[in-house]
Amino acid sequence: MKKKMVLVTGANGFLANNLIRLLLESNYSVRGVVRSTSNTDILKDLPIELIRAELSDSETLMEAMNGCDAVVHLAALTAQNAKPDDYMQINYLVTKTLVMAAKKMNIRRFIYVSTANAFGNGSLSDPGHEGIPFMTWLHDSGYAYSKYRAQQFVLDEVKKTNFPAIVVNPTFMLGPHDPGSSSGKIIKMGYRKRIRLCPPGGKNLVSVQDAARGIVSAIESTVRGNAYILAGENLSYTGFFNELDKVTGSRGINIVIPRWFLITAGWISERIQKLTGRHYAFNQVNARILCEHNYYTARKAIEELKLPQTPIYTFLKEAVEDFECRLSGS
Repeated sequence: MKKKMVLVTGANGFLANNLIRLLLESNYSVRGVVRSTSNTDILKDLPIELIRAELSDSETLMEAMNGCDAVVHLAALTAQNAKPDDYMQINYLVTKTLVMAAKKMNIRRFIYVSTANAFGNGSLSDPGHEGIPFMTWLHDSGYAYSKYRAQQFVLDEVKKTNFPAIVVNPTFMLGPHDPGSSSGKIIKMGYRKRIRLCPPGGKNLVSVQDAARGIVSAIESTVRGNAYILAGENLSYTGFFNELDKVTGSRGINIVIPRWFLITAGWISERIQKLTGRHYAFNQVNARILCEHNYYTARKAIEELKLPQTPIYTFLKEAVEDFECRLSGS
């Protein structure tokens, strides 16, 4: 029997390369798309077909989709210091181009990978879910707003034309095979440090491999037009660093930064950016995100996609081992 072919955009990314490994283990064939300048070392030992292309080129996209059963759209601009127009161009307009190409090629399954921040967050006792609308203050987040707009476009296409799409919304992912831009950042903040400055908020942390399993389940599902938050464990930043200490066997002191200090620092950063014309990752909206309790539940994904719930210690340990390998250069 011929293997089903899945096209994965942004194939060299953190979630993407973990997904590709799982797809190969699950007897799928994989075709990956990356930009012409992308570093693909993370994929070098994987038996996939790799295409270097710009995702704004619909003709090239249709060629890449030829013979594919499903498309998983993971490519996105995630950097926090980009221009607002760049987010809309890459995260929103490219998604529209990809959807139109998929419709022309009669793709049978389209998975759009969005962000949990496309839905409102919640508290530990009442976490955010798929029924809570996008938070209006995140309009000032180029990344979150552009992903939300793209998500709504995909879901609207399902309503209008019965487009065979599902949206998945991962929270913050940790685990192995990180090219260095995801798990490593938050681990570096607290790794074996005696004193750590912690934001007052918190976030949901999910195993990147669990998120990949959720996507494979979405590919195999027959449901259209649903969105699923792929979530794991809700932790404050101090709680996360305490879990990190358990994994590393070290012990640090957590000092919580006051909310007012972070918000003021974000305001000052924005004034500097306006004066210099430069774009920095730290601003008022990102300061507020650090102060928010970005807590979510995966109840819907657990029930309908059979999303696993790996314990935080297990996937944090994998992330730390990956981080230490990169530190040692091995």
